[in-house]
Amino acid sequence: MSYAYLCPAELDRHLQDSPNVGVEQWLGHYERVDLPGFRFIRWLRLVRESDQRHADEWCVYEKNHLDMGSEKFVNMDEFEEVGDPDEPEGKRSVFPSLQEALRFASSLGAVDGKYVKVHQIPFIYREFILSEGKPSKGINEWFS
Repeated sequence: MSYAYLCPAELDRHLQDSPNVGVEQWLGHYERVDLPGFRFIRWLRLVRESDQRHADEWCVYEKNHLDMGSEKFVNMDEFEEVGDPDEPEGKRSVFPSLQEALRFASSLGAVDGKYVKVHQIPFIYREFILSEGKPSKGINEWFS
């Protein structure tokens, strides 16, 4: 399986037709001076919530995880979350409209034309691992 970036018209159509499925976007990676050898990855998920508390509101989840994957282990949702422990799904920001959620996502670094459907982002991550290689430290060193 592979992925396809959604052009703005496809993005709008997908979010209107399948709002509870949502979209994701790779935001890159970073390293921290205080944790040499570890690499962290960022992405976001945009979805319309269906629970009663946030019914019909759009949520942007900011995801920050320890990069602990490989060519075969690409399910980034299973990676160690390094954000707020009270928000294991990522930092959630809630908006009354899709346009406001997309504006907020762009303030985090998201760009038009780079969204993919949920569950396709691991393939983008796999390309990243193939081009950049694995980090020098991973999950074993994290917990040691």
